[in-house]
Amino acid sequence: MLGVIGTVFFSISYSQSTLLQKVSSVKQNRDIMVYASENNPVVWEYDSLRLIKFDECGTIQWQNQYNFTRLNRILLVSSFAPLSKKEFGFVTTETHSTHSDSRVTLIDSNGNISWSRSFHMTGYSLISYSLIENKQGELFVYGSLNPIGAGSVSTFLYKLNRNGHLQWMKSYNLGGIWGGGISTSDNGFLLRTGLRFIKLNFTGTVQWATNISDLGNYFFSAPIELADGYVFNGTNSGSSLSLSFFKIDKSGNLATIHKKTINYNSINRSIAKKNDSTFTCILNGSLSRNLPTLVEFDKDLSIKKKNTLTLSSSVQRLTGSGVAFLKNGNPIVTGVIDSSFTHKPYFGVLDNDYKLGCDTSIQDSMFTETVTQSFPTVNATNQPLPQIIDSSYSQQSLTNTLETLCQTNIFSLDLGKDTALCPNSEITLSNQSSSLFQQFLWSTGATTPTLTVNHPGSYVLTATNICHGISVSDTIQIDTIDFPSPWNLYRDTVLCENSSLLIEAEIPLATYKWHDNSTNSSWVATRPGNYFVDISLNGCSKRFYYKVESCETLFIPNVFSPNKDGVNDSFKVRYLGVYPYSIRIYNRWGNVIFTSNDPNENWDGTYMNKEVSEGVYFYVIEIGTNAYRGNISVFR
Repeated sequence: MLGVIGTVFFSISYSQSTLLQKVSSVKQNRDIMVYASENNPVVWEYDSLRLIKFDECGTIQWQNQYNFTRLNRILLVSSFAPLSKKEFGFVTTETHSTHSDSRVTLIDSNGNISWSRSFHMTGYSLISYSLIENKQGELFVYGSLNPIGAGSVSTFLYKLNRNGHLQWMKSYNLGGIWGGGISTSDNGFLLRTGLRFIKLNFTGTVQWATNISDLGNYFFSAPIELADGYVFNGTNSGSSLSLSFFKIDKSGNLATIHKKTINYNSINRSIAKKNDSTFTCILNGSLSRNLPTLVEFDKDLSIKKKNTLTLSSSVQRLTGSGVAFLKNGNPIVTGVIDSSFTHKPYFGVLDNDYKLGCDTSIQDSMFTETVTQSFPTVNATNQPLPQIIDSSYSQQSLTNTLETLCQTNIFSLDLGKDTALCPNSEITLSNQSSSLFQQFLWSTGATTPTLTVNHPGSYVLTATNICHGISVSDTIQIDTIDFPSPWNLYRDTVLCENSSLLIEAEIPLATYKWHDNSTNSSWVATRPGNYFVDISLNGCSKRFYYKVESCETLFIPNVFSPNKDGVNDSFKVRYLGVYPYSIRIYNRWGNVIFTSNDPNENWDGTYMNKEVSEGVYFYVIEIGTNAYRGNISVFR
């Protein structure tokens, strides 16, 4: 049984190494987002096309600004995406006097432009929303196709290879203003424009489309995909600027919870997926929207945890605009610091509870609303490929510095309480605190963040934060729960013909599930075989096996004399058992002259009502899966 063991726990404090740093550059406006490339944070300034890459300790690795000769910077719109192979990409909408073009740029892992191409389509403006990468590393651009002059607005999707060459372009007769697209887990796409959605397969063929009816909202950002559906959001218009979250399932139908609204006065343009069942937003609470609040939601759009960031300075006010998650699960944030309207970017690393060390709390409430939907018919049209009109670009290296505004260098390590394992089970050990570590050493010699164990013992983890050179340790004791055997246990028992066997597996206070799903403490066997029962007791379950064999008796004579003298006149096989029985007797030419499935039926030495001649005959007897072969001599 489980014993009570004192927990061994070493901790310096309750928080991890967190930081908030101000970047010395001045932004042109407030559009800025943060992304994760493996465990490297990157901050992208949408309006100025500036990209800063940090290492996992928050130090700038490189920072660049990208420039293009045909760019109209006043009306610039861009969308950024971290790609596979540690590359990056972005699309920009280049607005000219009569039209807009779509530019795609690929950046290598060192921040240098690999290629950049501007595409033009005669008679149309191309408004780019999203750069999308699928599982094969192919690139796609989603946006709005606007005819110059009269005509209906539609959406477009065009495909490029990794070298920037166009493969195909399709348009869809469901247009709108602003949106975003994603690659889905089935290797298709979900395109959003406002509250209209188009689901495509990997070739761009329409699978379904839906339109959500919800007036008075602003909708900007791309949706995210959870295990059971897609989540998206929108800001409600009016003085309150509250934020609403919506959900549809994988077939495009509204989920049970159509819409939930949180009463923060906030404009938000992105959702960060944490895992297949949770996501996070960064909202800006209060009327002045200068209290960045991280809110984590579950798949049912209910709040799991939240925290609000603040600075002690009354001059410097934070505005949040982006949140993402590193590969190790830690959240990173970005936005701007408004100090006399200089709009300087900031970058922050938070703990797993979204805490910084400079935190506050604001009140919130959520309420559920019902919305309606319709299912428009959407057609896909193959379009001619846009023309490449410009491949020129330039870039410059920046020299911005960082100023740390808030930092906590206090660490803790917690493997959890000592515990005991059920028989034949295992447990995965890992750090349960919020602290961030990069190096791990277990007492077993393993160097992974987690350790799966199935044996009792004492396990020690030493974890190191390499950014600060600090190591902490914790120990956990794992015991094994003793599981009793049934008090009346029979194994390898014998079952004879026309009988039954009661298998008893009773353990006081236990529950049972036999191989046939019956739940009694005993089971009656009427045939030989291998049987089992799962017994549950005190939260543990163990399987017990029972082998029931047949009490076999088999005698095969090798001679008989069918001369009707009353002595040994027939070939009698004596078999006592419960397995299926059959016999075949052959003459010397291989012809079957006698068959039977009854062990009590004898051969009288005749074939077709005539006596067979003296000599040797052959038999094959099959009992269950066993076969017996031999010969029998006939004398008269």
